[in-house]
Amino acid sequence: MSLVYLLTLDALDAADNPVTLRYASGDYHADGNNWPPRLQRPALFAGRARIPWLRSNNTSQGDLELANSDGRLDELVDYALDGRALLIQTWDGTALATVLRGTVSRVEATRNSVRLILRDPSAYLAENHPQDTYAGDGTDLEGGEDIAGRAKPQVLGAVSNATPVLVDYGLQIYQVSSLSDCTVTAARDRGVALTSAGTYASEADLLDEALTPPAGHYRSWQGFIRLGATAQSLTVDAQQASPHAADVLTAIVTAAGGQLADPPVTTAPYITADGSAYETANDGIYYVTTATLGALVGIYLDDARSTEAMIDELAASVGGYWRTDASGHVALHVLGIGTPAAVIPRHRILGIERTAGGAGGNGLPVHRVVVRADRVATTQTDLAAGAANAARWRTEYREFAAADAATKTRHPLSSELRIDTALRSGGRQLAIRLRDLLKERRDRTQVTVRLDQYGARDIGDTVTVEHPRFGYEAGRDMLILGRTPDAERGALTLDVWG
Repeated sequence: MSLVYLLTLDALDAADNPVTLRYASGDYHADGNNWPPRLQRPALFAGRARIPWLRSNNTSQGDLELANSDGRLDELVDYALDGRALLIQTWDGTALATVLRGTVSRVEATRNSVRLILRDPSAYLAENHPQDTYAGDGTDLEGGEDIAGRAKPQVLGAVSNATPVLVDYGLQIYQVSSLSDCTVTAARDRGVALTSAGTYASEADLLDEALTPPAGHYRSWQGFIRLGATAQSLTVDAQQASPHAADVLTAIVTAAGGQLADPPVTTAPYITADGSAYETANDGIYYVTTATLGALVGIYLDDARSTEAMIDELAASVGGYWRTDASGHVALHVLGIGTPAAVIPRHRILGIERTAGGAGGNGLPVHRVVVRADRVATTQTDLAAGAANAARWRTEYREFAAADAATKTRHPLSSELRIDTALRSGGRQLAIRLRDLLKERRDRTQVTVRLDQYGARDIGDTVTVEHPRFGYEAGRDMLILGRTPDAERGALTLDVWG
């Protein structure tokens, strides 16, 4: 028996009544429900890895078609399907298998079919990251009317020289982060260090007029800082308990209403906390750590910004890529060729096309990598005469470069890659690792195979491609960065790199 695809949809009908719609690609009667055989082009979700620092971003997409030459599905154009659940399963005559859980984006209709466009499961991450706003009503810690409606800042990871928001002029209280998991580690006025007078035990103590710190000093509580005297230009350093990239990823995805894949960070090597080396854990998989680590990454969210833009920055910081699965769960990977999970021999390849031979934007290898790290959140030029480390506060990033002369000689048109990161440390190590990875020939190839044979292969898997063309005779280990299933043809096109 050939596979039968089953589609289940939640919807509201034209009268706003909840309904469940069911369609099949063939005969199916196993559960007693009516499954009209109208699913003429079952969809499987096409996924793409997102590598913002290396190449243009591709969004995931999918669609399916229902046969409607008789017009009996015309009523669906009046149904509310957008944003509602969709389930695709297969039936092999014995058991059901879930293929995809997703949501519908919109409905299109032609004379002979109804087409359902699936929503990119990462679409919610393109929205502005959730931030509380100031009431501006003069109540405790909500600021005056001058900041009413302004987004409250957030410290994600560890940040340097951030400008906090003045929320109480009379008590000289500023806020650098609305997240309770925040510790102020240093404060400066026009670059001159202020002395810490300790921390407050509670919000009540923070607001107690009798507990004002001495002039030239500060005290803090969570993301708030209180001064002993008016500042001209206050900047602070602050961090969360764990500024590790994996923990920051967890925090921002969760805050956006998303979930993480398991494990959320994969593929060693990974940068250690002090940035001095790389580590492999749990047989090549690096799991989220709950341990307190040194400052590794930092993002200061002081204005509207999408969640995906911050995940992009984290991906750049580990020299990696991220993706969402069909359920919208997020995973962050370090770019690299791993241990092959499968071999694709010549006789199983339905089609093959090589589009580039290098990771550079021009399709050639990369001869030099420049990593910009250790970002200063607020650059300053009007510093006081006694400011220490003045040159650092004038420059947004530190730059770390790694070059390979032999690559430049062999490929005169090879490019330089510049990457802005959220790294607090480890910029040089990242530049060296990426140079060594990208200076080599790195093919971008599309390989089409049978869906029933390789349907389990996913983004992040490494496969060995064997073919008499392109130097693949002995097999070339390549990383899957995209997959486009075609259930109608029973084919799967893999975008591989390596």
